[in-house]
Amino acid sequence: PPPSSASPAVTGAPASRQAQVLQVLLDAVARLIAMPAQFRYEFIGQTIMHAPEASFLYEQSGEVLARHLLDPGLPEEEARERLALLKEALEDLAAHQVAMLEGYKAAVRDGAERLIDYLDPDRLVEDTEEEKGLRRFLPAIVRQDAYEQIQERCRELRASDWSVSEQRFYRPAFIRAYLAREVASSSR
Repeated sequence: PPPSSASPAVTGAPASRQAQVLQVLLDAVARLIAMPAQFRYEFIGQTIMHAPEASFLYEQSGEVLARHLLDPGLPEEEARERLALLKEALEDLAAHQVAMLEGYKAAVRDGAERLIDYLDPDRLVEDTEEEKGLRRFLPAIVRQDAYEQIQERCRELRASDWSVSEQRFYRPAFIRAYLAREVASSSR
């Protein structure tokens, strides 16, 4: 038999413990590799279709992974193909994590800017001056109108569910940055 590449600590561990550790890892991997597709469905509304030969990876079951990857009767070529599919799914998970960070940064940066623009008194004054005809000649009234609009917008934001503000100000930037990073990662 070929020399073992396992460390002495692994080869000295009882087989039952090795099997338990492997099962814990497979269960975790099974849950993790399903997360990017689940996230995209729930957060962005995209359904990700997986190739039939890779479907075993997305059943969120460590036992299914073990059966498909460790079956002793599996031909060597098919075992290599399945292992390559697992590696690709793990690379997708890593890309998802990086895209999440990019999306978060963009949401904070661009979302805050959109919120500030929404409450910007100078913009409201400009809009009011354009809309109100003769009122533009009465700057104090225009400023008062802008102030009242800001108050109303603040009341509206406070009264609405947090998800309304999240979807209006933060989510668009997050989705753009997330998808841009995902596309960049998948084209490598």
